[in-house]
Amino acid sequence: MRFLFLDIDGPLNTGRNDYLDTDRYGHHFDDVAVRNLRWIVEETGARIVVSSSWRHMGVERIREIWKAWGLPGEIAGCTPGAWGSGRVFGCRGEEIWQWLAENADTDDAYVIIDDMGDKEALEEQKTCWIRINPHTGISFDDATKAIAKLMR
Repeated sequence: MRFLFLDIDGPLNTGRNDYLDTDRYGHHFDDVAVRNLRWIVEETGARIVVSSSWRHMGVERIREIWKAWGLPGEIAGCTPGAWGSGRVFGCRGEEIWQWLAENADTDDAYVIIDDMGDKEALEEQKTCWIRINPHTGISFDDATKAIAKLMR
């Protein structure tokens, strides 16, 4: 199985989407970034795990937005540590490690798409981390890297 740990603000929710349509969920995501995410998901079959602060709204609400906006891929879940859960982690990498320990097999492939630097990653995750420019979102080059890492 393949997993894509996805931060939303920066990779999909960029400075360009301030000019896009809004609805009851807010501004739609950047079209170019969504197109590149779609390419990653279609090429690899990766399931999406939300590692963003958006996870605090809960997986069902995120799935609702995903469906309403016609976003690509299946939301497999959210990393732990949501507000009020009583679970506290030191960095995003620890949250991802915990999700993998609870939900994945040791031979499953994964990438982490985030606009934060790999200082948030555990040492063994740094080769899986793809840092996104938050002004442009997921680019063609970022998508190419993600596909290569997931298909190893």
